Amino acid sequence: MSEHPQCKYPEFKKCDANAMCEFLAARITGNGGGGRGFHAICTADLNAPPGGPVTFQGVAFKTKAEDNGLMLNFCPFCGGKPGQMAQPKEPSSPAEDVQTQPGKDTVETT
Repeated sequence: MSEHPQCKYPEFKKCDANAMCEFLAARITGNGGGGRGFHAICTADLNAPPGGPVTFQGVAFKTKAEDNGLMLNFCPFCGGKPGQMAQPKEPSSPAEDVQTQPGKDTVETT
């Protein structure tokens, strides 16, 4: 942590789509499995070669080992949005959501 030049409070980076703030990162107890606490959730492309890219999806909080966990949409320490899942999505236009089959422009009824 570096010190802010105009004040004596330390300067730190907030959580974003690719990283966590140091306060949240210090409290990560595991990667998805394990027991109670904060867990980093990451995904890997199974078609990529070993050591390929890993995507930081977010942070889940588990109250006990059997719990599936609750994904955080904001960091309780810095107020940022950790991971890809917490980022706001661009609204899609209705035309993008409709899928048509080639040669089928109408719906047939009987």
